Amino acid sequence: MSDRALRFCVGALAAAGLLVTGYLTYARYADASITCTTGGCETVQESSYATVAGVPVAVLGLLGYAAVLATAFLVSDAARSAGAALA
Repeated sequence: MSDRALRFCVGALAAAGLLVTGYLTYARYADASITCTTGGCETVQESSYATVAGVPVAVLGLLGYAAVLATAFLVSDAARSAGAALA
């Protein structure tokens, strides 16, 4: 697999994660109900384990996926190492 194809795959997966965590962050702060096919998602979103040091886990995921997406656009070895460390 070429470097370009690998960066595209990493970027696509990070963008998908960004969409999911963005939706969960929005739902948390807008007090909206979560669309969930399996049920029980509100229970998870509202549990005491859904925050770390007062920060919602969805926000941490949003920041993490945004950082991985940013490294996918960069071509340097440092960006590859940073992306791998973040993942």
